[in-house]
Amino acid sequence: MDWETECMLKDKRESLKTKINLISRLVVLVIATGSLGLFDPMAWGQGQPGLNSPNSRGNKAYLMDDEKEIATARWDLINMEPREIFQVYLEWDTQKLGYANFAALYNSGKTKKIKGRVMIDGWGVNNLPNLNIADSFNLATLKALKNKGVEVRFYNPVSRYTDLLNPGSSMGRMHFKVTWLKSLNIIETGDLNNLNINFRADNRPGKKGLGYRSTETMVQGPISLDVAEFAESIWSHGTVPDLSSVTDEELRQAERNLERYFGAATAIREKAPSIDWFSKLEEVDSIKFIHDDLNNKGKVFPLDDEFVKIIDGTEVIDGPLTLVSPYIDLPKPLFKSVKKARKRGVPVNVITTSMDSSDMKMASYVFIPQAEKLQALGVKVYVHEDMDLLHVKLIKRGNVVLLSSHNFNRRSKMTDIEAGFEYGDKNYASKVDTLINKLITEESKPFDPSKLSLATMCNVRIWQALTKIPFIGNQL
Repeated sequence: MDWETECMLKDKRESLKTKINLISRLVVLVIATGSLGLFDPMAWGQGQPGLNSPNSRGNKAYLMDDEKEIATARWDLINMEPREIFQVYLEWDTQKLGYANFAALYNSGKTKKIKGRVMIDGWGVNNLPNLNIADSFNLATLKALKNKGVEVRFYNPVSRYTDLLNPGSSMGRMHFKVTWLKSLNIIETGDLNNLNINFRADNRPGKKGLGYRSTETMVQGPISLDVAEFAESIWSHGTVPDLSSVTDEELRQAERNLERYFGAATAIREKAPSIDWFSKLEEVDSIKFIHDDLNNKGKVFPLDDEFVKIIDGTEVIDGPLTLVSPYIDLPKPLFKSVKKARKRGVPVNVITTSMDSSDMKMASYVFIPQAEKLQALGVKVYVHEDMDLLHVKLIKRGNVVLLSSHNFNRRSKMTDIEAGFEYGDKNYASKVDTLINKLITEESKPFDPSKLSLATMCNVRIWQALTKIPFIGNQL
């Protein structure tokens, strides 16, 4: 072998060694940075919400429609999460359920040093008794939480008095409800607030109250990254309460209250059977997370557009189209889609609250004329007569189910911030079918306009006229 050939081979060997060393260093760097979380999509804000998200596959879900089970799941999972918790709710009380949630967050911050964040809608927060941030008790509670790494913010805070002077300030409420547990990679979302009165156990037997007939779904998998990114966007819009007026004694009392409440709630939970929540989760074919754009609410309509797509689907699907919501005033595009579905021969069910069980009768007055139009199209309209307020919000067609915070009305479309999950899975859809069948056959009855009283029909006419005013119509 001549000298030139030997040198050329030597150069090639050195070049190969250099490439191998470089690749080895890159591998080590990837492993090292990955273990430090530097490639965590949340650290860089790379979650990709929307209908084309790569996170829609590889998820598990578990549907709950029992309020006691939902409350138990929230308590258990909050106490299991070792790293970070993010919660968003429209309403949150500081007694029983809501305060127990605060106590669990406080204990997790104290014992596990978790990062906790809570966003609560701010309508009336300055003077509502359930969460009065001007009250020293609640301010001290929030400061105790903050000192343990749990921060609370308010979304678009306004008081009742401000609301009277400026009615438009009540628009744009944070209606989405979710708990995100980062390390467990779990999302819990549904239509229940963190209000004790929304849970059946708080109602006296035989008396109707504000207990909610609700659903909540536990979801585990990569789709949680999409929710987390939306939660970060919500957090950036929050207002931090001023806690400077809290005295040292008030703070110490709040800490003692939280610790006592956590101990009492833990003792109650330990008397009940333990639950393996992870074993209840089942694979689902696909999940989409769909949410409003905070900066373009009332201009773009991602959830309403998706409702129309589900109704207008041209594929052959067995079974009816079903819409469930406590407050219904179908916007024109949605009503037209239902009308077209009936012309195609699609069976349609609509389930809503009855006049007796509704907590907002003016919404029922608004829906009655539309209910009669729907019945004329051959839609089966049912009113929920059970002891609890029907609060489920879903649309289902075939194996597609969209469960969300979004009602089928103009308020959800135009002003409130909404979000939800669309499930494409036969097994999950069958569980929703079981729920729908129970709502129709055991808890509801067909809507009969002939039985409406004269007083009710007078109110219907009045509210029909009032809703022609955009501000009023967009709030119902």
